[in-house]
Amino acid sequence: MKKEDDKYNQQGQELRSHLKGAFQKMQPKEAAPETLKKQVFGTLDTIQLVADMADLFTVKFTQTESQLVELLDETQLDEPIEKPDDESSNKEEK
Repeated sequence: MKKEDDKYNQQGQELRSHLKGAFQKMQPKEAAPETLKKQVFGTLDTIQLVADMADLFTVKFTQTESQLVELLDETQLDEPIEKPDDESSNKEEK
């Protein structure tokens, strides 16, 4: 999962550098206000957060559940199944 996190961080950095490049290419007569830049990048961070949360509760949650089920199945297969003897169950009833 570390590789996936690195991939998302890399994509975020690529997006940021692309937008910074786009701001520089526009070269408006006046410089863009810093508040506007902060709002744009704040919005992008929010979108990235929502995407990460959606990924967490869909893909990663499902992967974690399947890994847990596989682990439980392996654990149960390793342990012998004990069946109660008729004699021991009769003693417990008396």
